[in-house]
Amino acid sequence: MSRTTLLLCRAIVVEFAVIIISFSLFGMLYYGKEGFLTGISLFFPIIIGALPCLLIALFIGNHIKPNPQQLFENIFLGVILMFLFFLIAVITAAVVLYFIMEGRWIHSQILSEILTLSFYGGGIQTLGVGIWLGGKFCLIKQSSEE
Repeated sequence: MSRTTLLLCRAIVVEFAVIIISFSLFGMLYYGKEGFLTGISLFFPIIIGALPCLLIALFIGNHIKPNPQQLFENIFLGVILMFLFFLIAVITAAVVLYFIMEGRWIHSQILSEILTLSFYGGGIQTLGVGIWLGGKFCLIKQSSEE
């Protein structure tokens, strides 16, 4: 596995861990113990959403070659990748869980509401992890083996 692939997988795990922690803490802050448990209940949907993201990261990590001299391009790439992974995770989790709970496919209006709320709740965390990922891309030394 290349360093880029490992860094992408690490960024995905960090992103979803930060989202679970922030939802749990904000839920506990505003709603007490029930809000904390609501944040913890997001663990299963996040696992469902993270699996395809990790598989995609394993595939594209070998094809992405960040340029260590271009900080802005690397940060832009990191932010775009993390929002793409976040979008894939939310759509996958929503479709799978809705199908499990209701036994039918999700309506586009419900999916758009889920996407909107997810980006309001997880957008800042995703942006932060994307900037961190872009900074880490600058530190990767490209070897001839990758």
